[in-house]
Amino acid sequence: MDAAKERQNRIETQISQLESAISKAEILPGSSNGAEISRSAVGTRITVKDKDSGEVIDYTLVDAREADIGLRRISIQSPVGQALLDLGAGEEVSVPTPKGTLMYVVENVTAA
Repeated sequence: MDAAKERQNRIETQISQLESAISKAEILPGSSNGAEISRSAVGTRITVKDKDSGEVIDYTLVDAREADIGLRRISIQSPVGQALLDLGAGEEVSVPTPKGTLMYVVENVTAA
């Protein structure tokens, strides 16, 4: 019986957290998928080029709950996500990582 009450309590806590998140949610301004925009923000896709390796990488900037590195959806709360916020095409940024600092050039920013 105690296990059932604990489980119910966990579920009710999760429901409360989801209700809180929904009540604070904001609808972002609409934009056609793939349309180029001027600055990176939550929900945008940013294409960067590594200055050292020349590798081109696409990231989608998302909230922590939506992050999935396998899909290149990175949290804006992460160091990389924070470094890539509010950038436009042509800008350079240094991104601190545990393996060292990465130097990126923003190629473009589009609606995800």
